[in-house]
Amino acid sequence: MESAAPGYALCVIKDGQIIDQLYKGVADVTENNPIQSDTVFRMASVSKQFTAMVILMFVEKGLLSLDDRLSDFFDNCSLAYREITLKHLLTHSSGIWDYEPLIPENHVEQVSDHDAWRLANAKGETYFKPGEQFKYSNTAFCILTLIAEHVGEKPYQDLIREMLFVPLGMRRSLIYDEGKEIEKRALGYAVRNGEFVLNDQSITSATKGDGCVYTSIEDYQRWHHALYHHAFLSKSLFKESISAQIEVNNGIGYGYGWFVGKEADGTDCFFHSGETSGFMNIVYHNLDRKLMVAVFTNRNDDLVSEVFEEAAKKQAIQIAFKELVPSETTLFEWLSMQYMG
Repeated sequence: MESAAPGYALCVIKDGQIIDQLYKGVADVTENNPIQSDTVFRMASVSKQFTAMVILMFVEKGLLSLDDRLSDFFDNCSLAYREITLKHLLTHSSGIWDYEPLIPENHVEQVSDHDAWRLANAKGETYFKPGEQFKYSNTAFCILTLIAEHVGEKPYQDLIREMLFVPLGMRRSLIYDEGKEIEKRALGYAVRNGEFVLNDQSITSATKGDGCVYTSIEDYQRWHHALYHHAFLSKSLFKESISAQIEVNNGIGYGYGWFVGKEADGTDCFFHSGETSGFMNIVYHNLDRKLMVAVFTNRNDDLVSEVFEEAAKKQAIQIAFKELVPSETTLFEWLSMQYMG
């Protein structure tokens, strides 16, 4: 039955007003609960913008510096990682090894941020000299979580709640904690043989800083408002965070937790997607145009891209890629390719 299929939540904000919102499908196929504005989705890599904000707030307070090195925080830091800085981590230019392929085949428990650091540090190698190029790294943001906990002297789920979610009234937003109930939660689903099957968690679903934020479209509207009004950072540091610090490709760069680029009309934009197990999401912001588009889905198919592209067309969003082959590649598809790079 179509009404019992997992679906999506869409919100478009222009000039501070919601001009389009749409909710289709169910949050839980078994319970048949409809997706609504306060339905909570797993953000996957959309979470990285929140992790970056926590780190940058500590930088703003003088508790951290973007030039701080891993050797400043980890006594057992391998030689290859000692000169990696916070800026390298934030911009995916550290060259640090991905932890996912390092997980032992017989490992069955969900991996933690500490596990991610331990696995990469034991490898003790980099893909390239830190700062030399862009390579997307979940490991980097797991490490940033550990550094935030060290500075804030609290578990990351408490830090992000106190620093971001509570001040903004993001009452549905939280960090996933295994075994704890999440109200209004959407479960994730995969498409297999033409049917939707539960695919909510994986062995890498418990690391926090790289992808463990759960939030709703309603709460994300508050986040967009905070970004637009520079609620947490000085204008200069915020501008730095959404400016290209390293080149990705096709005229797109990466700031601190954001892909950044330009529209065909010359305006600046920043965006990110997330994909894990049964969730696919994408968010886009253009402060010059006072525009936000957010699409959250609890299914791992092309629906997220279709919904975003339709909304983007209505708002005349056209990312100024220098080259794009094939030409019909969508923004979500392009982002997916960067994660695999």
